[in-house]
Amino acid sequence: MITPALSAVGLLRFVGRRPEHPRAASAIQAVVLASAGLLWVDAIPLGRQAITDPVLLVILVLGAGVLATRKVESVWVILGSAIVYLAAASSRSVAGL
Repeated sequence: MITPALSAVGLLRFVGRRPEHPRAASAIQAVVLASAGLLWVDAIPLGRQAITDPVLLVILVLGAGVLATRKVESVWVILGSAIVYLAAASSRSVAGL
């Protein structure tokens, strides 16, 4: 997954001071789109494997909603998600005793 990003760095160095040239701009845009496509293709199976529980689905929806609608650092969303999941897991283990 790092190859397109490294090629973009090399491409920017090669292009240098001519990023307004149409071919250079098209090449840079193609590398960025290829990187985004590769990340998207890898993220979908990871997401499907990670969401195995209704609690995780709720955390996903709420976390995505907070990130989309509020101006908050992603670290706080990750920390809040971890706390919610740990609380849910501990309440399940207590109920299972």
